[in-house]
Amino acid sequence: MQITKEVRKIAKRRFLRFVPLAGAALLIPALCQAQTILPQIADGGNWYTAVVLMNTTTNSITGSVTFYQDTANGATAPWNPPFLEVSSTQNLMIPPGGTLYMHTAGTAATLTQGWGQVIGPLGLTAYAIYTYESYAGRPNQDGSAAASTSTTRILVPFDATTGYSTGVAVVNPTGLSETISVNIETDTGAISQGSLPTLPPSGQIAFSMATQFPATVGHRGLAEFYDLNGQLSIAAFRFNPTIALTSLPVVLTSGSPVIGGNPPGSFPQFSQIIFNNFGSLSGQSIGLSGITVNMLQPGGTFGNAILGGSLGTGSSQLNYDAQWSNVALNGSTLTFNELVSSSSDMFDTKGDIAMITSATFTIILGAAQATSNSTSIGTATGTLTLVSSLGSVSGAFTADYSTE
Repeated sequence: MQITKEVRKIAKRRFLRFVPLAGAALLIPALCQAQTILPQIADGGNWYTAVVLMNTTTNSITGSVTFYQDTANGATAPWNPPFLEVSSTQNLMIPPGGTLYMHTAGTAATLTQGWGQVIGPLGLTAYAIYTYESYAGRPNQDGSAAASTSTTRILVPFDATTGYSTGVAVVNPTGLSETISVNIETDTGAISQGSLPTLPPSGQIAFSMATQFPATVGHRGLAEFYDLNGQLSIAAFRFNPTIALTSLPVVLTSGSPVIGGNPPGSFPQFSQIIFNNFGSLSGQSIGLSGITVNMLQPGGTFGNAILGGSLGTGSSQLNYDAQWSNVALNGSTLTFNELVSSSSDMFDTKGDIAMITSATFTIILGAAQATSNSTSIGTATGTLTLVSSLGSVSGAFTADYSTE
């Protein structure tokens, strides 16, 4: 059958329309970027680290690795580790099925450590090899960890028996400060709860389990790190008495914690919690009234908490009442949300009154001791900020609490 000119024109127009669509479809995979985390990078002090990038696809791909160096108190700063094979870790091209290897010199006398963020298309995978240089005639000791995505909850095995230790590196890859709770169950069945120091945005902390959590000393077991409202990434390593090391498998998961209980001196399960005997707010007496927060168990969100008090004395005294309709309990941290504006205000000695326009209120519960009447008592720390047109209240405080 002979195709007429009109049919050819129609077919050509359809083909031309199809070509851009097909081109766009081919571009879609290239635009899909994945982010994975290398929770620990170390160089100097007998350590060096190799980072290996692998292209698991049939096309050339380009990836980048951005590094953050520990500074102090979990904070980090941009870092360019001294890799020998490349001058820059940005826009690295890896051929189909190819591998790119780069390692730090490890010649510095002091240890510098931090973490790395791998960004590239799907199909780019990465891992790190950590080498402790030999001494006393022993060969170098290696451990490794694969780059992985971040999540809300990670299970980490540990070994802190005599002569052994477990090192853990925890990263907060988000743009917000995060408080990470930790539940621990030893091989004897003993359970304890705690938390890490608050990690700032892009923060990292590296520690020995035995040092950070004394309840692990002399035991093996499982630690559960979680931040149900944030993200975290972890690498863990086991050292034997000769300082030989191996990586430990960490399990990325989500959802509610699986390690719980209420042993003496741990974070308790409760039906309600009552605060009293507040201390000073950044050195000033704040006269906080007691708070009762009805709760069911850690991990839930339950309503209504009222805070009232005053700051200062005499003509400079500022009084306030604040009510929250939502209180979230994440591990050992209470976060007060959803301020009720119609019931939250400030007033001074002149009788002027103003609505509280913004507020933040966080309490971290310390370990509690059980009492003989089925309650537990403990000490809590926290931060408070209340803002209105009359003034503001802001600072840190301590308080006693009891549970039922």
